[in-house]
Amino acid sequence: MQYVRTKNIRESLVKVFSNFDEYSIKMERNVDAVVEHAKKNKIEINAELAKEQVKNLSDNLNLYNTMAYTAISSANELAYAFSVANKLSLTILHAPSGPKFITGDQPVINLKQNERDEQGNVLEVVLYYPLSQDIAILLKKDTEHRVYEENITLEKIRELNGFVFDNSFEQVYASSEEELLSLM
Repeated sequence: MQYVRTKNIRESLVKVFSNFDEYSIKMERNVDAVVEHAKKNKIEINAELAKEQVKNLSDNLNLYNTMAYTAISSANELAYAFSVANKLSLTILHAPSGPKFITGDQPVINLKQNERDEQGNVLEVVLYYPLSQDIAILLKKDTEHRVYEENITLEKIRELNGFVFDNSFEQVYASSEEELLSLM
C-alpha cells in the first residue's frame, strides 16, 4: 500500500487508465455478455444504458473519485504477485556509519522502473523501502522465499539516496541538512 498510496503513483495510475476511448468499442461489444452473465446471477442490468455509458466512459468516470478502490486493488495485485505467484526474497540493508538512508513522499520505489521492453512495460520489480535512517529493505522475485542481510557501502547508500531524491514527488526527508544538500 505504501507504494501505491502516494500522489505520484495516483497521477501515474490516472494517466494509465485515462485512455478509455481507445477501449470503448471493445467494451461496448462485451456489454451483452456481461448482461447475460448477470442475469444468471439474478442481477438486472440495463444493457442499452450500459452501452451508452461505455460510449462516453471518459465523461462518465472520474478516476480521481475511484482512486481509493484503484489503490487498494493495485496494492492487492502487487501483494499477490510478490507473495503467491512468485517466490519473494527480502534483503535487509544496513547503512554504514556516515550517510544515512533518506526517504520521501514516494517511500517505496521500484529500482528497475526504467528498464522497459519495446512496449514500455517494466521488465522487473525490485522494491526499495527505507524503514529508518539505518535500515532499508529490498523486495524482489527469487527462486525461493529467502531473507538476506547486507551491510552496504557508502557508494551504494549514496546511489539509493539519489534514486529516492530523483523519484520523490514533492518532499524528501533526511536526518541532516547536509545529506539533502549533497543530493542537490
